[in-house]
Amino acid sequence: MDDVTAAARAAVAWLDAHNGRSPDEVSARVGKVAEELGEVWAAWIGATGQNPRKGHTHTPADVADELADVALAAATASLSLPGSGRPAAGSDLVDGGADGFVGVLLRLTAAVGRTASARLDDEDTAARLADVIGAARAAIAPLGLDPDTVLAGRAATVRARFSGPAPR
Repeated sequence: MDDVTAAARAAVAWLDAHNGRSPDEVSARVGKVAEELGEVWAAWIGATGQNPRKGHTHTPADVADELADVALAAATASLSLPGSGRPAAGSDLVDGGADGFVGVLLRLTAAVGRTASARLDDEDTAARLADVIGAARAAIAPLGLDPDTVLAGRAATVRARFSGPAPR
């Protein structure tokens, strides 16, 4: 644990010296945790061979390395948050506070977590999926794009990818 903390403190000092600690910078550090989590899942899928097109592409050691990256990114983000030794610039993590981009991403993440963690009947499933889709719309809209168009386009891509024979 001391190695992780020391490494995270060094990362925070380096990032602060090079990038400062603005709300946008801190939000990027928090987002880095999500990026690293995605890499854990990619490694796990590769280690278990769950993608039939790619097969086994990773080892358990790869998964462990990615998990360590998550721990380091989370420690770095934690030490960068307001109240963790040095206040972040501005009064909120991101301009707009809970209504800012990080706020809507956190709400989207929470909605996905609630959906994934509950045993649901059909009525609960529909309500929780509506929460997820609503949170996704709220995250897309501030980017200046029409959420319904973006979601419909991605849905069409997914439907096409998963129709027909399994990829080889």
